[in-house]
Amino acid sequence: MPGRKLSFCCLFFLLLTSLTLLAGSFDLKVNDISGFDAPWPMVASLAFHEREVKDPSSIRIVSGNREIPSQIDVAATWRDGSIRWALAGFTASPQGKYKVEFGQGVKRKQFPEPLKVNRQTDGSFTVETGAAAYRFDNDKLLPEKAWLI
Repeated sequence: MPGRKLSFCCLFFLLLTSLTLLAGSFDLKVNDISGFDAPWPMVASLAFHEREVKDPSSIRIVSGNREIPSQIDVAATWRDGSIRWALAGFTASPQGKYKVEFGQGVKRKQFPEPLKVNRQTDGSFTVETGAAAYRFDNDKLLPEKAWLI
């Protein structure tokens, strides 16, 4: 019986070790000096080791236990076709704490909310992304106000 428990413990350890090799994560640091706390469009540059990740849909950004809606674009690949650099576009507070999860077993969630544009009579308009909303004045290039939905 003790040999069986030892075998089970060894098997469990090997399984746990192999699963951690399939997926990875790292903290995403936002270098912000503005102190702005409202949601804002951000782009992050993500570097990966060779053979670490092949599919951009297996890269996601999380804050706590919540996945942040994001768009992942491959910027460069290694010779074997795995991703070397990716750009992640997402809308969130620059003051938040974020983590990048990637690899086998990681799947980015699909967010089905379509982009909605609501025009106002004064010429301004609001853009809703499903995750955040932005209000644009008719005479300004950047959003005047933003908030999470």
